Amino acid sequence: MANSVAAGGNVPASGATSLMTWQNASVDVATRYKWASRDAIRWLGEQLRGLLPELDDERALRAAHMVVILVGALWTRSRPAPSLLAAFQADASLAFMHPAFTEAFEAAIATFLQGLIVETAADPARGS
Repeated sequence: MANSVAAGGNVPASGATSLMTWQNASVDVATRYKWASRDAIRWLGEQLRGLLPELDDERALRAAHMVVILVGALWTRSRPAPSLLAAFQADASLAFMHPAFTEAFEAAIATFLQGLIVETAADPARGS
C-alpha cells in the first residue's frame, strides 16, 4: 500500500511507510520509543545548556526538540524525489524550495536559538 500511495504522488514513500509502521505498532513499543526519544532530547538539551548558558533549562529543552524537528524536516526537504529534483533544475524560480541541508539547518537553528536567548533574557522570572 505504501508504494501505491507514493506512486500516486500524494505521500512520499518514506512518509507513507512511517505512517503505516506506527499505525501497526503496539502501545508498548510506541511508549518505549517515545521514552528513548525523550531521553535523547533531554540529553541534547543538557548539551545545549552547557554550550549556551544564556538559556534556562526549559528553553534549552525546547531548543533540543527543535533541533530534532529541523533535522527531520530539512533532511527530507533537501533530498527530493527525482521528479522534484528535475523540476527544481528546470525552473530556477523553484530553487529556494530545494535547500542545501547544512546551510538551511545552520540558518534555522541560529535564528531559533537567538530568539530563545532574547526570550530568556527578557524573562522576569530570571531576574533580567
